[in-house]
Amino acid sequence: MAPPMTFGGIDSAGAVDDAFWTWATAEGVEAVSCAPALFREGWRGVAATGDVAPGDVVLRVPGSLLMSARSAARDPDLAAALETHGGALSPAERLSCHLLHESSKGARSRWSAYVKQLPRRYNLLASWTDTEIEALQAPEAIAVAERAATDMCASHERALPTLKHLGLPLPFRSARAWKWARGTVSSRTVFVPFDDAGALCPVGDLFNYAPPAGGSAAVDVIGTPLSSEALGALRSLNDPEVGSRESPRESSSPPQAEAQAPTRESAEAGDGSYDARADAYVFYARRRYGRGDQIMLCYGAHTNLSLLEHYGFLLPPETTNGNDAAPLAPIPALGNDAFGNASKSDDEDATRETVETCFCHRLATDAFGRLPWTALADLRVDAACADADVRRLGLAKRARDVCRRGDAVSPAVERRVFEAVRDAAGRTLLGLGTTAARDEADIAAASARASECATAIPASSTRRRETRDAGLDEHGAPREWTRVDDDDDDDDADFQTSNESNARLAARWRLAYKRAVQAAYRRAQARVDEAVEAMRAAGRVDAITPSSDARVAKPRLRAAR
Repeated sequence: MAPPMTFGGIDSAGAVDDAFWTWATAEGVEAVSCAPALFREGWRGVAATGDVAPGDVVLRVPGSLLMSARSAARDPDLAAALETHGGALSPAERLSCHLLHESSKGARSRWSAYVKQLPRRYNLLASWTDTEIEALQAPEAIAVAERAATDMCASHERALPTLKHLGLPLPFRSARAWKWARGTVSSRTVFVPFDDAGALCPVGDLFNYAPPAGGSAAVDVIGTPLSSEALGALRSLNDPEVGSRESPRESSSPPQAEAQAPTRESAEAGDGSYDARADAYVFYARRRYGRGDQIMLCYGAHTNLSLLEHYGFLLPPETTNGNDAAPLAPIPALGNDAFGNASKSDDEDATRETVETCFCHRLATDAFGRLPWTALADLRVDAACADADVRRLGLAKRARDVCRRGDAVSPAVERRVFEAVRDAAGRTLLGLGTTAARDEADIAAASARASECATAIPASSTRRRETRDAGLDEHGAPREWTRVDDDDDDDDADFQTSNESNARLAARWRLAYKRAVQAAYRRAQARVDEAVEAMRAAGRVDAITPSSDARVAKPRLRAAR
């Protein structure tokens, strides 16, 4: 499989073109203990060229080489255009104009070598087609992608007067050119204190991403006490033998105790910062590396959807993103009797009306099916205040305090909370177009076909298209920027032949989403089982009362559309 093409269509045996590396070092880039390299995941990256210790500087990039608001101000033509026509532009849009202006100069630009080795295409959500967006399946994700696409169109309209005033050739003013420039700025800038858009940093933008340590502030309640000593009367009512045995775990309250154990890469990914005294951007290692190891950079905590929106990639398939969040279907107020009736009704309009007309809990599970601590506390408070025993004993205020400490109120309340979570997870899965198993099988089959096609790529329509577009047009712009056909807007064929296609990314995203929701379903059901068992042991007659519709308790998902 050939790597993604660069802006200039450069075919290099290494990670970057030799001309680019020669230019970078001549401009003062100092690779202390690293060099660009090719990797299986991430295409290009930065590898250690020797032993690297924590805190070591691995790369320095002169401040004069950063493309930012400072360099834009030094270009008289660009500065004038932004002054007269760019008043409504955001910092990111102004930097995008700067990039297109430099790109249009060709060899006359100081950054010509840098521009030529930039990726030719990005997979940010704003560049996805309607079909690719629909493939995400989840309503929240579709809404984010549609908003990104709409914002991209509006952004282009705002920038056109500036681009025209600069006299850029038509290809550099096209919608595809703008998507490329905005994608570059969104996915490749580094933070600097003098430009809210950040700065494009030659060589420094080759570092690949590792997430920060810690993961989500979610809790695992399985095995924790089902009641609190602070609610003595209620606890005795639900568990006559309380005090005669100890629960295996003490509390679910400290979110930090439930955080995912970080991997070595996520715990100690490197970082970078602008050194004002040296006027240089400096990159550091945060763990030991040996020769040939890939040095990673942390861009901050991102969900899978955020990675797609702002950077256009996902973590490797074998990696679980501890910072991910999977929204569940809304949970109407647990004190609202209409919820119970609506959820068991065959009339979908009744369910929809209930959700639209009453207060709803909106929460998301982490990648492991665990709930955020605050969301769980809110659900427990809601269920406790509606619980008949809590009301009869006048324990509502004390129960709220218990919930806010992260403790359970009673088995009955805990059962109601996690039945609601389980049913919300079930409704979420029922609302998606394919099963996780189907997605997994399709991705595996497509990967196998991609491997088989690797040797036959030159004969494929995709390779013919890449060959046709390999060079630049007479204006120095990628040919596809002004192509009138829609070949590059249809990603269906690429799903079979590219691991970087939007269609493949959509399938991988929705699979991870469904796995997280399935995990939430299983965890919620396990907690319900614990609560029911405690209620049965206490002789509660309602412990055997059916509490949910079988369709929700065991979702039977629809076939693929």
